[in-house]
Amino acid sequence: MYNYVYDNYDKNTIMYLTIPILFIANLPLIFFTFLDICKFKCLEEYRINYNNKRKYPSNLELCDGLKESCKGFFGIIIPVAFFGIYLMNNLNIKLYNFERNVPNVFTFNCEIFVILFMTDILFYFLHRLMHTKYLYQNLHKFHHTYKEPFALTNHYINSIELLLFFIPPIIPPVLLGSHIIVMWCSIILLNWNGIIIHSGYNFIVIKIQYKNYKFEFPCIKEHDFHHKYFNYNFGSTFPFMDQIMGTYYNN
Repeated sequence: MYNYVYDNYDKNTIMYLTIPILFIANLPLIFFTFLDICKFKCLEEYRINYNNKRKYPSNLELCDGLKESCKGFFGIIIPVAFFGIYLMNNLNIKLYNFERNVPNVFTFNCEIFVILFMTDILFYFLHRLMHTKYLYQNLHKFHHTYKEPFALTNHYINSIELLLFFIPPIIPPVLLGSHIIVMWCSIILLNWNGIIIHSGYNFIVIKIQYKNYKFEFPCIKEHDFHHKYFNYNFGSTFPFMDQIMGTYYNN
């Protein structure tokens, strides 16, 4: 498919395809919001509970989440992405690889892993910075409005903070000189992860256990605990930074 795009469009036009990619990156919102509305009893066992049955978001809370999510997406993310692409195209700045040949499966997977790894390190330190007294009170507290988050709270976030959190996912693929396809896929995976870890549903994709160490991906319970206990689990994709820095909690 990319070969067709490469053969029929110039690099500037290809860069604008990042906009529909951003819409794809938000598709899980529809799925999880549908689950929150329908409240399927067969899925109760996957809900994260704290010694009592987890409440579903009310219709008022869903509307509030939808309003803030749309405000962030259509008011910040899309305009900033469009302007950034327009600026780079006009200045002839090419941050990514646009070659016709896409990376092979091994290279692709390695780059995706490195991007997710690097992004999580940057996210961890920026997130911890947001929990300092001044920044928490003036910016990040808004994101913690709901102690039991749901999917629509992924972008329930102050506008300035949302702009700052552009930084972690942008830097790694630029430093790696990644192919545009790799960059697009990393955007999708990172945002899907963000939605899933706010969903309240513990849908684990990967489980790895070695001796006393257990790794589950996505780190849904960890981030859900973060919204409840505030000072733990600042990572987003992996638990390793919290484990290294002594901020990991998973009871």
